Amino acid sequence: MSNKDFQITVVVNGKPEVIKVDLDEPIAEAVDTALDQSGNSGQPAEQWELRDETGQVLDLGKTVRELDIKEGAKLFLNLTAGVGGSCV
Repeated sequence: MSNKDFQITVVVNGKPEVIKVDLDEPIAEAVDTALDQSGNSGQPAEQWELRDETGQVLDLGKTVRELDIKEGAKLFLNLTAGVGGSCV
């Protein structure tokens, strides 16, 4: 299996997106791909956070390999708290 044949599922606001990732690219690339595939272009990628199945927030600067994400893993991408409005 090549590094680019690795598939994971990123659930974007409840909708699963199956994407191919490169083990040696930052997981932020998977976030961009998942947002593109799901049509969620209203908020920049920096406004989203990626969590694993245990709820741990993942460092978007780390690679899939560094994060030890396994083939077929399910990750969850949601807007960060506070996006969409501000408290005065």
